[in-house]
Amino acid sequence: MAPAIKGLMQFITDIRNAKAQEEEEKRVQSELIHIQKQFQQPHLSGYHRKKYICKLIYIYLLGYKIDIGFNESIDLMNSKLYSEKSIGYLALNLFISIDPSLIDAILERVKRDLNSNDENFNCLALHFISSSIDDPSNAQFFENDVFLLLRSPTISNLIKKKACLAFLKLIKADSSILLRHPDWIQKILSLLDTDDLGLAISLTSLIEYIAKLDYNSCKPIIPVVANHLKKLIVNDICPTGYYYYGFSCPWLVIRLFSLLEILIPDIDEIDIDTLTLDLIQSIIHKTISISISKRNSKSLETRNTASFLLFGAISLAAHINPSQDESNAAADALCSLLNSSETNTRYLALDSLAKISIRGDTKILETVRNHMTDIFNLLKDKDISIKRKALDLIYITCDSTTVEKTCQELLQYLTISDYSMKLEIAVKIAVVSENYATDATWYVITILKLISVAGSHVNDEVWQRLIQIIVNNDSIHLISLKSVLKYLKSGNYPESMLKIASFLLGEYNLKIKEIISPLNQFELLFNKYYQCST
Repeated sequence: MAPAIKGLMQFITDIRNAKAQEEEEKRVQSELIHIQKQFQQPHLSGYHRKKYICKLIYIYLLGYKIDIGFNESIDLMNSKLYSEKSIGYLALNLFISIDPSLIDAILERVKRDLNSNDENFNCLALHFISSSIDDPSNAQFFENDVFLLLRSPTISNLIKKKACLAFLKLIKADSSILLRHPDWIQKILSLLDTDDLGLAISLTSLIEYIAKLDYNSCKPIIPVVANHLKKLIVNDICPTGYYYYGFSCPWLVIRLFSLLEILIPDIDEIDIDTLTLDLIQSIIHKTISISISKRNSKSLETRNTASFLLFGAISLAAHINPSQDESNAAADALCSLLNSSETNTRYLALDSLAKISIRGDTKILETVRNHMTDIFNLLKDKDISIKRKALDLIYITCDSTTVEKTCQELLQYLTISDYSMKLEIAVKIAVVSENYATDATWYVITILKLISVAGSHVNDEVWQRLIQIIVNNDSIHLISLKSVLKYLKSGNYPESMLKIASFLLGEYNLKIKEIISPLNQFELLFNKYYQCST
């Protein structure tokens, strides 16, 4: 074993010490020639075969093309020694991307390792399936073997965890597996009633995906999920190894929250017994309370964990309709995270605020609006995803009491916004202006300013809708004409402004003849004629 390790380490050292690309390439080509010669030896030991395959893996990871060592990797995979078999599996996981036909040569060997009495071999086979099986026919080839490992009463939970992920990969490759074996779903769901939190984490990912494929079959698992959360959140029962900075297995808690969101898309459309619903609401309340109480901790890990549990609880609460006080406290806690130094925290805070604000609860909207300065400031964040999420939240919280302030801020921001966001901003300004405007004059002035600032980013429907509103409202004819003339005389206007002016002056020119004569109106438009595209 020692000589093999020594040769591998020496090769890696030589590569790292190369002072130029040409020197590295020369060393790699020299090694490839040497390896090819060694593979031709009739009695090459398993140790040396493993050493040379490791070198090929390293060369491949450096970015060089590999066309040797495939059969030798299969030989290693067939070894009865774990140290050799593991390298064979590792190499084949990589080399399959070079030659996909390799997988056909090793399917039976993988199946044999799945059915082996050696759990180490089971693990290697399950790892391979999880990373390399994408074809439906290959998924069908392994479905029974993986399911048997998943459900076997004699197999360790370590193997079951890996079998969960392997089975998830199989049904992603071929979702018809569950159609062929509908009884498997309930057998998989029953596994979630376990005290092994590691197994529960793996199962949650699998059940989430199954629930998306067959929602009705997974609904009965809701009480089991709620009881898991009760142990972790309400009763604080958790093995020592799964505590994280004072929180009971937060990874599983978040996964279970996510699973409940899928299982309870709308509380009004699903039949849940009162006891379970009350339990879920108490879990949400407890999670929010714990998260808020620890958000000012000196420990960064504690603050981060508290924040993400808060996000998860609030996201679930949007489906459950928690109490008013609870929602207000959650909204206030989320708003306090808007100024976090962590980009992910700011994004998730905005996302969670959007989820609870969209319900239209007056108290929550009032809480969010008290922090509008912070939200508008996030439009200037460096991260484009933060900007978009802040814009979404501004749009959701806008109503007739805030529309004028909102449009004023967005029009100012539009002049400096990213090019990729201009259309989205323009659309939102146009929509909220029409939906919530209480003053027709303000609406006309705002839309004309939007057209002036956004130009080609404003759809034709916007100026056409503006004309329709002006036509149906005599009281704004004069102010509309004056505003359009001001933009035309300034020389700073898009073509859509000229279209509006042409229509309004053509229809209502006599209403403004005291300010500008019909002849001057004609000359103003005629001088712009050649600026039009059509």
